[in-house]
Amino acid sequence: MAAALQWRFGTCIVVADAIQARKDLFNEIPDASVAVSSLPFRSFPDTVAVQVITLLRDFLLTSPKRRLVQYTYGQRVPFDSPHKTLIWKRQELILRNVPPAWVWTLQQSGSGIKPIP
Repeated sequence: MAAALQWRFGTCIVVADAIQARKDLFNEIPDASVAVSSLPFRSFPDTVAVQVITLLRDFLLTSPKRRLVQYTYGQRVPFDSPHKTLIWKRQELILRNVPPAWVWTLQQSGSGIKPIP
């Protein structure tokens, strides 16, 4: 997936690595950055999930222009919002994926998205 993203969006920086191992990536990145993930948060041990979710929270709270795009097989949010201003929005169901996958975004509520009912 990383190679396909790099080919399609050649001017962006694509990093295929464990987020907790690359905390340095969050230093001096543009405000309008997007993190793309298909991590199975609900399958992770709590210690790993909390660590990654905390890094994502800090990344998203730095700028209202940032967002997380999360691919998941579940119909519910990938993980509970880590901050009261971060809101999940279900984007679409990809039926051509086997099994079908949901696309979710997480970003600050002041960025023009509405909470999921």
